[in-house]
Amino acid sequence: MKKTYLLFFLFLTTVFLHAEPFRFLNQRDPSGFTLELDDGSVWRVAETSLSKAKNFYRIGDRIVIYPVLFPFFSNSKFFFRNLDSGQNVNVDLSLGPISGKPSCIEIEDIDYYRGRLILRDGNNTCLAWNINTDSIVQLRRWKPGQSVILGSNKRHSNYYGSPFKYVLINVENLDCIQANMG
Repeated sequence: MKKTYLLFFLFLTTVFLHAEPFRFLNQRDPSGFTLELDDGSVWRVAETSLSKAKNFYRIGDRIVIYPVLFPFFSNSKFFFRNLDSGQNVNVDLSLGPISGKPSCIEIEDIDYYRGRLILRDGNNTCLAWNINTDSIVQLRRWKPGQSVILGSNKRHSNYYGSPFKYVLINVENLDCIQANMG
């Protein structure tokens, strides 16, 4: 139990200090076809990235999730950046996080009018998030109780000048919404 609290503390520390939220690689298929993160989410690796996932991804590596800028060209919606090996792999979500795990984040409440979310982790710690107001229509498809995965928006902010540092990924809809902690 102490390890879980320590991992969650480290996760929150990275969010506040580095603005690059990361997860830990928990399991890896020996062939590199699937990667499981510490929140229980399972990600399918794109065929073009299999050799990188097999050779450069190890249990315990720190992984940052990014949305792909041009999904049409990569045949995936997301990619992982391994902070330990420096390798990127294109991935798609196969299975969402396990509800009730301390590292699983769920929607507690939504203010559709102001574009605010209250997210709760498995330890009942809540954080408020302000979303990009351009995504209010998209937010209307989100519901309390749905799981959310926290990713980085650093690439979009660098290319498009977005002021939002994070991406919230709705597990059920596979929607990405840019957000900042509020």
